[in-house]
Amino acid sequence: MDNDSTNDEIADRSWSDYGEYNPLHGAEGRAIVILCFSVTCLLGICGNGMICVVLIQRPKMRTVINLFIGNLALSDLVLCSFGAPLMLSSILIPEWLLGLVLCRVFSMITGCMVFVSSLTFTAVAIDRFCLVVYPFIRPITRSTCIISIVVIWIASIGMTLPIGVHADVIDFSYLPNGSYTGIYCMENWPDVDDRKRYSIVIFLLEFIFPLLLVTAAHMSIAIKLKRNVKPGARRRENDPQENQRRRRTNRMLSAVVAVFAICWFPFCVYAVLGELNLGTDLLDPIVFVVFYFLAISSTWLNPMLYAWLNDNFRKEFHRLLPCLPCLGETRNVGCVKAEKPGASTTNFLHDRRPQSSMATYLQPSSVEKSSSGKSGTHDTSM
Repeated sequence: MDNDSTNDEIADRSWSDYGEYNPLHGAEGRAIVILCFSVTCLLGICGNGMICVVLIQRPKMRTVINLFIGNLALSDLVLCSFGAPLMLSSILIPEWLLGLVLCRVFSMITGCMVFVSSLTFTAVAIDRFCLVVYPFIRPITRSTCIISIVVIWIASIGMTLPIGVHADVIDFSYLPNGSYTGIYCMENWPDVDDRKRYSIVIFLLEFIFPLLLVTAAHMSIAIKLKRNVKPGARRRENDPQENQRRRRTNRMLSAVVAVFAICWFPFCVYAVLGELNLGTDLLDPIVFVVFYFLAISSTWLNPMLYAWLNDNFRKEFHRLLPCLPCLGETRNVGCVKAEKPGASTTNFLHDRRPQSSMATYLQPSSVEKSSSGKSGTHDTSM
């Protein structure tokens, strides 16, 4: 299939929707879109930016799990700082005015950042799975974590590179079919069928497979926490404090998976349907904006789920922003304080001793601490 037929098919399928009657081109529609995107991006930049600042300023916070969280924050920060503003520009301005280079960057940045997030998300789930379900396995080191992060970025860029390669600034000013004319940034594949096959593969690798792996890991963690039996010790199923800790941990695990799926599933499905020419009634600018807005909402939810519910990060955030009283007090998520004054506090999210299955998703173990004490490279405490 040649380029002319490809362009005609794409124009007939989508660009007629962006005509002068597009409600997003009205004053009210523009104001709503700008407000929603601005608030979301501001929250995402602040939340993820604070995580990055904490990791830069506090070497003690640069543990394995925190490095993964920092990588997730970095990808969300790039999406909020560059991807979403460029998307907003393409939504509000009928024509592409930013040139070929930014067109190619814009075309692949969202997919690349989603890949980074989903792969990081999967890496965290696998790491927590090994620490909880197999607590005797030696935890990964910080050097291994950094290598994993580098591999994640290389794989993400490599998988989305075809989008940037085939992105082009195309002039539709003289289309004979009467479609809305103008200059647009869009993918211009030599063969539309190749683009469709690529989109399906990306959907599977970027969303479906990571979600299945994460779900399986979290289910295994939940089952392990539900059993929660020390070797050679009796069950403590009637202990209210332990039951409360279990419920909190399970809610955390469920929330992490749910946010990822709820935020990105509609947008990913929408993109695939658009490439396959299915569900043409849904191929509407407003539907696209709603789904994209829902997707980028995960950028400010992620800091809350991964970090703001952790006391150590909350203390660091309070140090950066002492004017916010809500950060001054620890939330004690999964924590049980000793009854006697002066006694130590036991943190359920922190207790991951190999002789107990009371391990959790986000926090370090004494195994990791002992490893770090020996070599200085295995510290994954938060």
